[in-house]
Amino acid sequence: MKKILGVAAAALLLSAGAASATTIGFSVTLSGFTLNCTLNVTQTVDSSRGITNNILINANSSDCAFAGEGMIVKAVEVAGNKPKNVAVIAGYDAYAAQYAGYQTMMVVLSLSKSGDFVNNGKYLVYATTDGTTQKYIGNGKYTVQ
Repeated sequence: MKKILGVAAAALLLSAGAASATTIGFSVTLSGFTLNCTLNVTQTVDSSRGITNNILINANSSDCAFAGEGMIVKAVEVAGNKPKNVAVIAGYDAYAAQYAGYQTMMVVLSLSKSGDFVNNGKYLVYATTDGTTQKYIGNGKYTVQ
């Protein structure tokens, strides 16, 4: 039922405005278990409904089951680092839940100045086991495929 609702929500968003698709890949180790993720990323924009830079993600690889939703935002200046565009995605991965006990995960991906996914862009991964406190899991570079 959740899958049907998710597909229906995605279809509504995609039919309402412009959409673009990208495929990215990254690998992260969670409590000794490595997820090699290839993700379909769909960006939607529907200015008439106030939807700008919404992102829907679903895995298309057999050893990663991440699905989530998020948005592109400009991160504020922190510790002297210049503000930059990032994609912030919250979601769930069945493998991470099974092998590491994580309920939800948050992935932060660095983007180009124009808000595009870039080859060798940086990512950060956070996760929670209690639904409240996010724990830093790891980082690396993602590839655009």
